[in-house]
Amino acid sequence: EVFYKYESLPVEKRVEYRSLVGWKGTSDFEVLAIFKTNRFEICGSLGGIFLKSSRFNHACHPYSTCTYKYDSSQGRLIVTSLFPIAKGEEITISYSPVASSLYDSYGFYCDCKACLP
Repeated sequence: EVFYKYESLPVEKRVEYRSLVGWKGTSDFEVLAIFKTNRFEICGSLGGIFLKSSRFNHACHPYSTCTYKYDSSQGRLIVTSLFPIAKGEEITISYSPVASSLYDSYGFYCDCKACLP
């Protein structure tokens, strides 16, 4: 289904989609690896790609700057700041509440303030 959705995108959206990072540990197929690496849970086990939000980097709670939730009535991902964010400050979200699972899902080990010794 991911491939069909991808193919139905306008060319410029496909180019933007392909500019996202896809960790090969999730799939050997680039389109699927990008989806699995960048998806947001939107409804139960369903996932969606939000091209701008997929660029947010990870930081473990409480060092992430934002939370997010899917608004099904608007078909949008709502990102909410946890505290004031200064101009130029990086916006981060927590990819997972379990830092040890990050490598399997995203291909990296966390080095945020919460995880450093």
